[in-house]
Amino acid sequence: NSGWQYEGSWESYLASPIAPRYFLAAKHVGGTNGAAFILNGFTYHTTAMISNPSADLIVWQVAETFPIYAPLYTNSNEVGKHCIAFGRGGPRGDPVIVDGETNGWYTGGPDGVERWGENDIRTNVNGGGLGQFLYATFSRGGGSNECHLSVGDSSGGLFIQDSGVWKLAGVHYS
Repeated sequence: NSGWQYEGSWESYLASPIAPRYFLAAKHVGGTNGAAFILNGFTYHTTAMISNPSADLIVWQVAETFPIYAPLYTNSNEVGKHCIAFGRGGPRGDPVIVDGETNGWYTGGPDGVERWGENDIRTNVNGGGLGQFLYATFSRGGGSNECHLSVGDSSGGLFIQDSGVWKLAGVHYS
């Protein structure tokens, strides 16, 4: 229940339902009215959208009703919090070896497979006209399943645990 149950297919990306008839996606991944959003094997059809002019976010309305939707993280204390990230970026590539020691991996090409990973929020940065961004580093300190974003992870959800409940705290811009 770390947020995986709230990730649905939007175009070739992921997006998250946030209310009975609405889901949240990254604006830059696109989409059209009448397009299908698929959540847990069920298809929902978009009927309208609300675009945020000062952020890379778009809220889509669907004709049908979602049986579940992600609770929203409404606090502003994300820095230092552990997070779970979902996306469709690629697998890790070949290892990066320095002085005979593996020090990470090169990026593999995108393949559209849904994946998850974990990390810690390091800071909050200004994304200019795209709004505020939560920033994490790939530094061996983010847990045994530490991840970073790659091409294809855009629009996937970032979840932070609040009072024992995983809540949607961000949408990926990758």
